[in-house]
Amino acid sequence: MKKSYIVMIVGFLLLTVPIFAQASVDPEDDFYTYALGWKLKGYILQLPQLKPYPLNVIKDIIETVIEKGDKHDTADAEKEYERIFSKPWNVGIAVTALDDVQKSSKSSDIDNTGEITFDPQIYGDIPFGKLVSYGYYLGIHGAEKDTDESEFRPYYQNSDNDTYDDPTTISSYALNMDANMIAAVGTKNLYVTAGLNRTGFGPFLHSDVILNPTAFHAPGFTFVYDGDIIDFTQYLVAAGAEKNNGSDDYLPDKYFSMHSIRVPVFTPKISLTYYEMMVFGRRFDPSYLIPAPYMLIQGISNTTDNLQMGLLLEYTPVQCLEWATNLMVDDISANDIVKLNFDTKIRTAIQTGLLYSPLDSTCKMVSLDYTLVTPYTYAHWDYNDWTASSASFDSSTYNYLNYTNRGVSMGASIPPNSDKITCSIQMRPVTGLKLTTETSFTRHANEYESLTDEEKNSINSANYTSRQSGGGVIYSTDGSISTQQMYDSDGTHIETAWEHLNFLTQDHIMYIAQAGITAEYTFPRCKIGTFSATAGYTFEYIHNVGVDEPMLDGSYASWQEAYDNWVANLHDVYNNYLKFGVKYSY
Repeated sequence: MKKSYIVMIVGFLLLTVPIFAQASVDPEDDFYTYALGWKLKGYILQLPQLKPYPLNVIKDIIETVIEKGDKHDTADAEKEYERIFSKPWNVGIAVTALDDVQKSSKSSDIDNTGEITFDPQIYGDIPFGKLVSYGYYLGIHGAEKDTDESEFRPYYQNSDNDTYDDPTTISSYALNMDANMIAAVGTKNLYVTAGLNRTGFGPFLHSDVILNPTAFHAPGFTFVYDGDIIDFTQYLVAAGAEKNNGSDDYLPDKYFSMHSIRVPVFTPKISLTYYEMMVFGRRFDPSYLIPAPYMLIQGISNTTDNLQMGLLLEYTPVQCLEWATNLMVDDISANDIVKLNFDTKIRTAIQTGLLYSPLDSTCKMVSLDYTLVTPYTYAHWDYNDWTASSASFDSSTYNYLNYTNRGVSMGASIPPNSDKITCSIQMRPVTGLKLTTETSFTRHANEYESLTDEEKNSINSANYTSRQSGGGVIYSTDGSISTQQMYDSDGTHIETAWEHLNFLTQDHIMYIAQAGITAEYTFPRCKIGTFSATAGYTFEYIHNVGVDEPMLDGSYASWQEAYDNWVANLHDVYNNYLKFGVKYSY
């Protein structure tokens, strides 16, 4: 985007009477916490699996709760109705102060890094009769250009902003577009959407192993049918392809298609969803829009497209409580598993947990879940980059098949070879006040530490040779989603990576403990508008920081020297993240 366009949009923000609320755009909007709670209590029989929902679906849910809910839920539903539907034209600006106080075991010094961000915003939802709606969020994210946003986020937490590095600079600040929008057409049971937005799947509110609502936004289309017995969902997006070595450079012509079917099992208390995803690129293949098994479609042309499939089981044993388990399978060695050999190729992501929303309570949601991602899940070396004529990859090749959009995982926010347990509680003890607490414990290790000496030497030598010739690294060796299982020289598999599980069996494991609380208070609306204030604090302790740094990046000719240096740089860190913000809307 030309920088002059950004300047024009800033002027538009200041001169326009804009729109308020964004429930139909943002899958993390407060409405979805309420909606899940209302479903657990039985007011709503079932919710669509893809978030966000069109306005007519949102309206139907709210009106149902107003009719059926207890006093707390009816009051919440009425407030949500007023927030979303009664006054559509508003403009807002948010100003946030961020601070990170860090203590590292490598130094006696305490580092204190802070910045102030500002976000002028236009956001809202517009109904056009009963069948058509349009929601959008348009904003400018302003941040100090010499600071790194990731410094103010706890480990493995995705960014709140959908911004690109194409800023207009004013003094010490960089201004970037931050926008999402979505249009919907249809009834509450049958609809299509088109938009540029984040998307969530399934019951878990702030995470998911196949479509994470905190992942980077993407342009896409959805088709949803929610019937009395069978529910069907089709989703298609265009993604940004990153380089095979994980460096920050992107190209178009990468696509992600997903479809799912949900049915009740014996009783309405149990539902089972089967889903498939396909990541493909260098061409647009409309056959992946057909409601047929992707494995069969892929087999017709013998493509190397990246297929995943899985099952989501949801069970409500008693009112207000749900147990959900989502199992996504990337690649497995079925023959070994049948023989009860589990030290084999098992590429899977699992999320299981309990969701609880008590009746007649100021506590709105309690969530306890566990997520596991085995080594090399989501990663996929793009076979089409290797040819017999070149007999090698190089640092300029792009990956059109791994499970990322612009370098960000579309699934779990934790990398492969990790697991995480999370407990979160949201309460609204008094009118206008929202309290959220979250505690988590994460483990992660670099799967390349399990390679044999010979394999480590091959990886390091390839990176070293490329560096010496003036190129970039060929292999990503940081244990991220870009770290994969094939050799560059002949397209064969790295045996230890391909044939063995090696889940958290490495010598050096990174442990991350996090505990945080956020308070947000919205003052009663006055003549000049609405004010709200936010304060948050998160404590984070990390043991073995550096496990997720490149291990064999070719900085040294000897793999042993590179590995020893990687181990020597491991250390512990204490972080204290503070956040204070104010928001005004009119």
